[in-house]
Amino acid sequence: MKFITTLMVIAFVLSVLVPTQALRVLSEDKKVACIVTDLQVCLSALETPIPPSAECCKNLKIQKSCLCDYMENPSIEKYLEPARKVFAACGMPYPREDAIEVKATHHPVDVVPTHAHTSDVHA
Repeated sequence: MKFITTLMVIAFVLSVLVPTQALRVLSEDKKVACIVTDLQVCLSALETPIPPSAECCKNLKIQKSCLCDYMENPSIEKYLEPARKVFAACGMPYPREDAIEVKATHHPVDVVPTHAHTSDVHA
């Protein structure tokens, strides 16, 4: 009995110590772990002219549903522009543009120019 109790305590301690990971639900049967550290293999492609590795492209494609959330993080702002070439080299669209297009198609909004001059308005 003492052995089982000890095992249960160890299991509880380990479950508390294991870091939790955010999961993005793509469908009921498929979940993707959003683990930004898996994208560290892309760092050299972001900071140098070296093209992204196959592993970088694979990880980007796996975490495609997480990318817009990552791009909202101010600490990676310096990588947003270099990311365009990485996405292009991996054959992927730039996530932010995809998100904008989706929002625009689902929520049409009339755009009123804020710089309009009275001479630009025609009766």
